[in-house]
Amino acid sequence: LIFWSPQGYSILWGKGNARFQAAALPPELPVAQADRFAIPGTLADVDGNGFDDLVAFDDAGRLHAVLNQGGQFRQLVELKLAGASGLGAAPGTITASSLLTPSRLDLVASAADDTLHVLEAPPERWAQVTLDGYKSNKAGVGCAVEFKSGDFYEKVLATGNPVRVFTGNVSKLDVIRVTWPNLIVENSINVATNGSTDVRESERLASSCPFLYVWNGRRYVFLSDIMGVAPLGELAPDGTRVRPNPDQVVRLGDTPHVQRGKLTLQVTSEMRETDYFDQLRLAAIDHPASTKVYANEIYSSTPAPPEIYALGEERPLVSATDDRGRDVLPLLRDADGRYPTGFRRDRILGLADPHTLTLDLGAFPASAHPALWLTGWVFWTDSNASRALETNRKLSMVSPSLQVRDKSGRWVTAIADMGLPSGTNRTFRVDLDGKFPSNDHHVRIVTGLCVYWDRISLTLGDRRLPDAFEAGQFDVGAALVAAHATERTRNGRPQGPPLRQTDPPSQDRISELRIDSADLHYRGFSQPMVDPHHLRPDNFDYARKLADAPWNPFAGRYTRYGAVEDLVAAADDRLVVMAAGDEMTLTFDAAKLPALRAGWQRDYFLYARGYAKDGEPNTAYFRTSDPLPFYGMSNYPYAPGERGPATPALRQYLDEYETRPGYELIPSLAPAGDSR
Repeated sequence: LIFWSPQGYSILWGKGNARFQAAALPPELPVAQADRFAIPGTLADVDGNGFDDLVAFDDAGRLHAVLNQGGQFRQLVELKLAGASGLGAAPGTITASSLLTPSRLDLVASAADDTLHVLEAPPERWAQVTLDGYKSNKAGVGCAVEFKSGDFYEKVLATGNPVRVFTGNVSKLDVIRVTWPNLIVENSINVATNGSTDVRESERLASSCPFLYVWNGRRYVFLSDIMGVAPLGELAPDGTRVRPNPDQVVRLGDTPHVQRGKLTLQVTSEMRETDYFDQLRLAAIDHPASTKVYANEIYSSTPAPPEIYALGEERPLVSATDDRGRDVLPLLRDADGRYPTGFRRDRILGLADPHTLTLDLGAFPASAHPALWLTGWVFWTDSNASRALETNRKLSMVSPSLQVRDKSGRWVTAIADMGLPSGTNRTFRVDLDGKFPSNDHHVRIVTGLCVYWDRISLTLGDRRLPDAFEAGQFDVGAALVAAHATERTRNGRPQGPPLRQTDPPSQDRISELRIDSADLHYRGFSQPMVDPHHLRPDNFDYARKLADAPWNPFAGRYTRYGAVEDLVAAADDRLVVMAAGDEMTLTFDAAKLPALRAGWQRDYFLYARGYAKDGEPNTAYFRTSDPLPFYGMSNYPYAPGERGPATPALRQYLDEYETRPGYELIPSLAPAGDSR
C-alpha cells in the first residue's frame, strides 16, 4: 500500500492474512508545496526489471522514481523520458500504459493546460498474457497471473486484458501460471519472453461430486458420480441456499465383480470440492432375469426417501419429437450415449433456451399405473449461474416440468417439478398415475436446463420394494418375507442397523454385504476424457493418473489417513472428510452371498449418506472444509443460533480422526518469504 501526502509518502508491505508492515525509511521523493495536496504518483516498471517502481513529479514537472530492486525501494533517480520536457509543471494525473508496443512503457500525463502527453521509456524485454474466461468472466478480471524464471518472480492481479510485465534480462520464463477466480490453476511451461500467451479457462468439469469406480473383472471403471443430491451451500437464483438431501441409493447393476470373496469399490474425491461421508452400505438384490430392478435416482426440489422398484411391463415409446419437429425416437430407445442435443445452450453454463420433448406413450388402460423411467445426465448449473441470474432478467433456471393434454387438446402442466437424474448416466422414475385427463397419452417435457436424455421408456404396474433403504435400513417389508437379522459390532461399537437377508420362494432376494474395510489414502486424479462440445458427460480413466494436480484442497481439517470403517458403518454424524486427491477403498464381504439361481440376475445397490461442497466462489464457505455438516441441520450454512451436536463421542471423533490439514498439491511459485 502506498500513501501519498503533502509531507511525502509511505509504504506498507503486505505480509498476508490482512497484515501489513511499514517499509524502513524509503528514499524521499520531492514533495509539493505545503499549502496544497501533493500530486499522487503511480507504480510503473520504468527500468524494465520486472519490479514496479514509484514514480512522481516535483512542482517543476521533473519526473522522479524510487527504483524497486528485487522487492526493496532503494535508489532515487530523475527520469528523462521522451516527451517529458513539454509538461512545464507538475501534471494533474499520470498513469502507466502501453500504447504502441508491448516492449515500451508509456506514461500518460495531463499537463496544467489540460493537454495530454505521452512519455516513452526505452524498449525492454516483456511477457504478456491474454485471458479468455469460460466459466469466469470473459476478460479474466480477478485472475492471479504469475511469471516465474529462476529467481525472477512477478504476480499481477488481472483488472482487464492483457496482463503485461517487463522481465529484465530474462529471455525465457519457466512457467506462467493463471489462477482463475474459481481457483482453477493453469500453467504454461517454457514460455519465451517478448511474446504474448493466450490462456483460455479450462472447460473441463471442476465441481461435481465424488466418483465411484467398480471392478468389472478386468479393471476399475468409472460408474458415476454420487451424492449429487446433497450439495452444501449452493446458491439458488432467489438468493436462498439449496437444502441438501444426504440420503441416496445408487444402482451399480451387475457390473461389479467379486474377487476372492470380496467386492471392492473405489470412492474418489477428484473435483475442486470437499466430500463428506457418513454411511456407506451395499446390498445385492437377486431377481428373475426377466425383471428389471432400478433405484429411483432422482434429484428433486421435494426430496423423497430412497426407493427401489421392480419394473412392471415395459413398453417402448411410440414416437418422440423435439420442439423443432425432429424425430428423436432412435436416440431414446437404448442407453447408448446418444442424446437429443438440438437445443441452444446459453452463455451461463448449464442453462439453455426453453425447449421441449414430446412423447407418445401409446394406449393403455386407466388402471395400468403408468410411469416413465428416464436415463440421462445433466450439465449442472452452479452457484455462479445463480448469482448471474439474480441480475439477468432475460434468463431463468427452468427445471423440467411435465405437461399433458387436457380434453380440449391444450397442454397443461401435470407435474411442475418432474426431477432430474441425480448423477451421470442415472435413472429415475416419474409416476404418471392419475395424470391424464383423457385417453390422449402424449406427454411433453419442458425445461431450460442442459439435460441430456439417453433412454426413456414406459412401464405399467411397477412394484416398489416397501421401505427398502428408508432411514438407512434394509427393511423390505411384507412384500419380501423370510427375514433374519444379525447384530454387527466392531471394536465394541454398533455398526449400523441389523443385517437383513430375505429369501422368499418366488420373489426377490435382498442381501446386505458386510463392510469389511474402508481405507482412506491419497491417490491423485484420473485422466479425464472430455467432450469439447459438452454434449456427452465427462468420463475418467482410472488406470491413467494426471502427472500434476489440477487444483488444491480447501483450507481446514480432513480425516487422517488409514482405516475409517468405523466412520462409514453407522449413520452418526462422524464423517469421513475427503480432500481433493483422496481415495477411499471399500471392501465388502461377498463370501456368504447365496448362489445365484438359474435364470436369475444379481444387481448391486449402494446406499450413501453424505454431502459435497464445491469450490465455486458463490458457494457458502467454498474455501474451507469447515463447518462440518450434520444430519439434523436445517440447511447449510446453519440457521442463526443453530449448532451441531456436541456429544462426548463426537468430540472424541474430532480429536481422533479430523487431524489432517489441507496440504497444497500445487507448489507455490513465489520465492520463500514473498507475500505476493
